[in-house]
Amino acid sequence: MKQQTLIIDPEFKAQIPPLTEDERKQLEENILADGEILSPILVWNDTIVDGHNRYEILQNHPEIPFTVYPLTLENREQVLVWICLDLQEPAGATQSDPRTEKVPHWEAVRRRKA
Repeated sequence: MKQQTLIIDPEFKAQIPPLTEDERKQLEENILADGEILSPILVWNDTIVDGHNRYEILQNHPEIPFTVYPLTLENREQVLVWICLDLQEPAGATQSDPRTEKVPHWEAVRRRKA
C-alpha cells in the first residue's frame, strides 16, 4: 500500500505543543500495537493540520494504514485559528501549561476568543 504524501507546514506544526520523548515513544508503541492510525490525519489542501506526530512516525512504518480527513477552511489564517482554538484547548492545554509558551499564536488567539 502506497502512503499518501502530505505536506508538513512548519508554521502549522509550530502551533502544536511538542510531545515529550516519552509521549512520542508511547504514541509510536500504540500505533504499532493497533496496526493502524485510529484517528484520521486532518488536512487542509494536503497540508497537515492535526496529525504531524502520527504522520512522522508513519514515515518509519509505511505498512501501517491511515486515513486523511480534509478540513474545509478558506485560508491560512482560518487554519491557524482552528489549530489554536479547536485543537489546543480541548487537549487540555492552558495558559499555565509550559508547552503553550512555545506556541507562537497561542496568546493572540486567546485574546481574540475572549
